[in-house]
Amino acid sequence: MKILLKNIKKEFTPDNMTAAISCLIISITIYFILAVINREILL
Repeated sequence: MKILLKNIKKEFTPDNMTAAISCLIISITIYFILAVINREILL
């Protein structure tokens, strides 16, 4: 487990964190856009 945690800490550099956060934000915005479109179609 300790080795795994060390590898994860190495992977999560600030650059990787910003990339992960931006990917998350993009996926959330796409999800919301699709939800709104589906709601418009249903109405």
